[in-house]
Amino acid sequence: MTRHSSSDRAWLAMLVFYLCLIYPPLILSYTAANLSFLKGDCYYYRAVVVSLLEDGDLLLTNNISDDPLNGQLALGQEGLVPKHPILMPLFSIPFYLLFKDKGLLLFNVVDCMILMGLIFKLNRLFFDGYIAFAITALYATGTLFLDYVYNYSPDVFSTVLVVGGVYLVLLQKFYTGAFLLGLSVFAKIPNALLAGVILSYVSFTIFFGDRGGGTMENSLLKKVAIMTTVVAVFVSALIPLAYINNKLFGSPFVTG
Repeated sequence: MTRHSSSDRAWLAMLVFYLCLIYPPLILSYTAANLSFLKGDCYYYRAVVVSLLEDGDLLLTNNISDDPLNGQLALGQEGLVPKHPILMPLFSIPFYLLFKDKGLLLFNVVDCMILMGLIFKLNRLFFDGYIAFAITALYATGTLFLDYVYNYSPDVFSTVLVVGGVYLVLLQKFYTGAFLLGLSVFAKIPNALLAGVILSYVSFTIFFGDRGGGTMENSLLKKVAIMTTVVAVFVSALIPLAYINNKLFGSPFVTG
């Protein structure tokens, strides 16, 4: 596994240029066909943004036009609240303030470009620039990722956090990687399974990789301290999720 820095900037610039050739025409074609990018539960993620900005709360009954009892909202302590995680709406608030609904689409496009950049960097750890660029271009335009460009996608958002966490872990930046993995669980609860697998890899790397020095006892204590800190950082990233759960449902362990 190798690291690259300045040599990757040209490749990333080419990737951004390539995506800018693909994404705008795609978005314009969908817009011309009068297709909404707020598909499925995207509508309810948008409702969270609107409710926070206009009402200052997370009671969504007055922020949707659909039947509030259609299963897309959860019953909280004070009324009907988001069933879905609220991390993506929180991150996208600045975009909505600037451009309203179009800002949410722009947020998603930026998310997609960040994800492709991370996929490139992840591949770059193992392959040369040509292969990494080709793989990323195929992911960007030859898979379902292309369909997610015209969207306000929690899946893209949470995947950015997971892939970012994996990339940092492979660079042995365990603390920041663990923090992103914790946020990925806040973004999408099923990511907890992936986070557990990745943290197991971190544990294996710390205890069985070459991170020692000094006596065996001192080395073991150091590794235990590192792993304990990794877990603490991961858990700290889950504190906002626990707080929101407790506020909405009366328990940090109950979700929408």
